[in-house]
Amino acid sequence: PDIVNVYRGDWSKKILAARVKINTPPSSGTPHACGVVLVIGADGDEKDAFCDELALISGGSVLRSKEVLREACTQSTPRGRELIALLGERKMVSSKMMLDLFCVAMSMTPEPWLLPDFPKSTQDLEGLTSVLEKPLQGLRLGLPDGGGHKSRGVLARMGEMGIRVLSVRVRPGAAEVAMQELRSIASAATEAPLAWPRNEVKGIPQPAGAVVVLGAESDEKDAFCDELARVAGGSVLRAKEVVRAACARDTQDGRDLLALLGEGKMVAQKKMRDLFGDAMRSAPTLWFLPDFPQDKQGVEHLFDLPDDFGRSTLAIHWKSAEPGVEGRSAARRAEAVLAGLLDAGVSVCSVHAGSDAVAQARQQLGI
Repeated sequence: PDIVNVYRGDWSKKILAARVKINTPPSSGTPHACGVVLVIGADGDEKDAFCDELALISGGSVLRSKEVLREACTQSTPRGRELIALLGERKMVSSKMMLDLFCVAMSMTPEPWLLPDFPKSTQDLEGLTSVLEKPLQGLRLGLPDGGGHKSRGVLARMGEMGIRVLSVRVRPGAAEVAMQELRSIASAATEAPLAWPRNEVKGIPQPAGAVVVLGAESDEKDAFCDELARVAGGSVLRAKEVVRAACARDTQDGRDLLALLGEGKMVAQKKMRDLFGDAMRSAPTLWFLPDFPQDKQGVEHLFDLPDDFGRSTLAIHWKSAEPGVEGRSAARRAEAVLAGLLDAGVSVCSVHAGSDAVAQARQQLGI
């Protein structure tokens, strides 16, 4: 029977997921379907046109909230009548109801599904991932506005959940390139390692680059970084050790640093960039950075390192097993850094503390 006609909005999430999986029409013969693609960026004509072009190239569907709601309201069902009454009273449609409507829409339209304005919150995102059996990816458009505070929260949560986010600058031909990349990512197993960005530093073996390790400072995190560096043949560069090494040098910079610290002042992030660049130059390999950058501006400095050392960058979001180890200020700082990394198109994987943490990281990073 027609799934819309029998839908009553009271299925369990498991049944809903099965319906989405079973009733999906074939995806126009594409070699690798992309599943669900969350298109992130400021709403506008440019974004709408890009989504429509992606759908045309892939044979998929653009599912916009207004259109999904409008279609649901046309159905002669209890849910349709409930929606009409709700909207007539100018009330908001709940997140759960919107999730149900999107699942029904996906069951009736060809894959891949491009979602330009849903989910709107981290709660929506978690609900969506809990019911889908299909791959979920993110596509962040290089538009004048990144999409506002809510989109940044969704982006940060996607990074925490290990969802791949591809950054694309909107320009002629970009849609086709983006779709090829999305298909390539979706075709790989979920356990496949993150792809290292191309490293253009001559003479440095692959993989090489910086790995930012996000998470609250703790002995557990330090031990994880040390062990990961040992088995991967890399180096852990900690801010205190980098500063200490610079102060030990009999140079004007070293003396200036000693004077600055003697006055109880902080070392600026731009200066820290230079110090980290010196440390990387002395040991050009794979660098694990557990406490740099410290803010979003520091992320920009990371990509401005000398000799293009920051060009190849990935990130690990360390999930501590120690409850309450991260204070509010540290959590806000980590969220800002994570958002900055995602804005820059850096791939982020989540690693949970435990005896297999190093193995998790090696598998996801491909080292």
